Amino acid sequence: MSKTNEMYLDKARTLVKGLKEHLETVKNYGISIDDLQKLEAAVNEGERLNAEVDRQRAELNKIVPNASRKLAEVRSLTFELKRLVKPRVVPSHWLDYGIPDKR
Repeated sequence: MSKTNEMYLDKARTLVKGLKEHLETVKNYGISIDDLQKLEAAVNEGERLNAEVDRQRAELNKIVPNASRKLAEVRSLTFELKRLVKPRVVPSHWLDYGIPDKR
């Protein structure tokens, strides 16, 4: 969980706890138990969603290095094949060989 999200959730939990302890007083300010329950539910849902984000981020971190290596291989092979064709073909015909380069 990101530090920022964790901080907001902690602050919200603390607020709910404090307001519940002083519910009779804060009722006079227009705060109801329903409001506190809504905030509690939002905190719980936020924690659940944050956990899901962390799980997916961990999964993604396993995939990203493989994708990066494969894309580096694609770039390298593309460069190498173009390097072999370009000196042997007139630039005006490069596009015919799938080389969109202008120079």
